[in-house]
Amino acid sequence: MKKILKTRLATFVGLMIAMVAFAIPAEAQIGKVTGPSKKTQLNGTPRQTTRSQTKPLTNRNRRPATANNADANRSAEELYEIGEDYYFGRNGKSEDRAKAFQYYKKAADKGSATGMRDCGFCLLNGIGVKENTTEAIRWYKKAADKGDDVACDLLGDIYRNGTGVDEDYSEAARWYRKGADRGNSSSQTSLGLFYFFGYGVTQDYSTARYWFEKAAAQGEYVANNNLGYMYHKGEGVEADIHKAAYYYQQGVDYGSDPEDLNEFRETLDASDIYDIGDLFYYGNEGFEQSYENAVDWYKVAAEKDYRPAQCDLGLMYRLGRGVEQDYDTALTWYRKAANQGSAVGQYNVGFFYYKGWGVDQNYSQALYWTRKAADQDYDAAQNLLGLMYEFGNGVTQSYTEAVSWYRKAADQGLASAQYNIGDCYEQGNGVKKDLQTAIYWYKKAASQDNDAAKDALVRLNVSWE
Repeated sequence: MKKILKTRLATFVGLMIAMVAFAIPAEAQIGKVTGPSKKTQLNGTPRQTTRSQTKPLTNRNRRPATANNADANRSAEELYEIGEDYYFGRNGKSEDRAKAFQYYKKAADKGSATGMRDCGFCLLNGIGVKENTTEAIRWYKKAADKGDDVACDLLGDIYRNGTGVDEDYSEAARWYRKGADRGNSSSQTSLGLFYFFGYGVTQDYSTARYWFEKAAAQGEYVANNNLGYMYHKGEGVEADIHKAAYYYQQGVDYGSDPEDLNEFRETLDASDIYDIGDLFYYGNEGFEQSYENAVDWYKVAAEKDYRPAQCDLGLMYRLGRGVEQDYDTALTWYRKAANQGSAVGQYNVGFFYYKGWGVDQNYSQALYWTRKAADQDYDAAQNLLGLMYEFGNGVTQSYTEAVSWYRKAADQGLASAQYNIGDCYEQGNGVKKDLQTAIYWYKKAASQDNDAAKDALVRLNVSWE
């Protein structure tokens, strides 16, 4: 009968948490000494977008504006869309920023909050109209009064950076709060930063975390990085490297440069990095299950010569989880672990030679590596060694030796070995034929959901439940 092989993910029991502190960032890293000049991550990396240089995003996929009616009869939305057409040079309109501003103003005069906001944007930056900060602020405030959260955020930026007005962090915080309360993730991030450092508000880490979490949940990568920093350093929260990893990785997944994540990982022991990889692999502790992220973390630990990570990285390449299946790369990582004495690595190198995966099939090499692992009481290797003796692969065929190795693995609870020794008792190979003992082992294997054992019991008309 066909024998059963079992390979499995290496397990590493025990979690060692090691915190290595960074230097506390100076305020000068956050902005100018007098306060923050840009939307900023806690490690000092400025946001990629400066609002005064980039037009706020709006829905640009609406239907083209029609030209059937005079402007006076058009709705505010239609007028605004014509302005967008001129601004971006689309729907048959040539790019004309002056006309764009004219139509934004017409839309604004009819009550369009986005028209008001874009009037402010053009006036602030001198686009299609003479620059006029006072008028820009007036239009932004009109848009904000109509409920436009982006306008609130832009007003926060203006007072924060002193653009055409005196720097006023209290006023900036007031506008950021309006935007944050309306769900604007950029305002939520900025307000969190203000509470973290006490800019224009009383310093309050708990409130800072509250607003960072609000923004992070909307995919704001700066907020995710800031939460990662707080949990890494234990600033305002209890230090927790798992939560720090979660938020730093979220930041990268949402588009942040991986520099902060990589610096964080450099402070961790290889075992901690590996454990975090497992959190991504299994989706534990609130981590979103991700083979891709698991591979990334395993690789960092593996490159630090951590054997369990090398074995699991080999498994990922072998099965094509989170990476393209690649037996050659899988074998490379298994061999690195094997050369450091890992039984899991040794078994898998032997198994690759046994199957001819990534190498020419070679039973002699398979025997060499499998025996190394079996001598360390690794059950899967003992089972494979039993198969090699039963069928004479690379050794002189011997049922007695096969049973001996199957028994070692079966006694450790390996279901495939329990089935194999049961088959030996049913057939009388290497032991006296004994159907009751065969059934005993089949039931043990079936209780672990071994399909071959279940089939054998069905054939023998015996229930395993």
